[in-house]
Amino acid sequence: MLEIEHYFDTFVRACILLIEIAGIAVIVISMVRGFVGYLRKDESIRIELAKGIMLGLEFKVGSEVLRSVIVSGWNELGTLAAVILLRSLLTLLLHWEISEEEKRVLEPAVMSHLHIRGPKRSPKQAQRLQQACDTLQQDADPKPTNDSKN
Repeated sequence: MLEIEHYFDTFVRACILLIEIAGIAVIVISMVRGFVGYLRKDESIRIELAKGIMLGLEFKVGSEVLRSVIVSGWNELGTLAAVILLRSLLTLLLHWEISEEEKRVLEPAVMSHLHIRGPKRSPKQAQRLQQACDTLQQDADPKPTNDSKN
């Protein structure tokens, strides 16, 4: 029984290591792409960078959840829970920042399309702008597919 437990522990630790490496790779690649985009003055690079960091954090959270399988004490479990909570909060903040940045990038195009000129907008124009941004945001989000026909 101890031998099976040892193999299980080794397998889980190897999986954790692979997931951690994947998360680190995603973050590093995103940072390099972000730096190149910054040098090229790409407007959408902030969104892409935030999405890459968020994906890397998801891998890191996944490895922490897997690590909870082999935790041996309450102190370790508490530390693990705190790490998962912090990484999840970072992911949530990045989600919010991405949506705000997408609105900031989309607003000039939407204003041009709606023929709204200048920084001053009437309440009706602001409402139309917000509705258009919301519609564009919904169109950009992937929609769930219904694969029940298979």
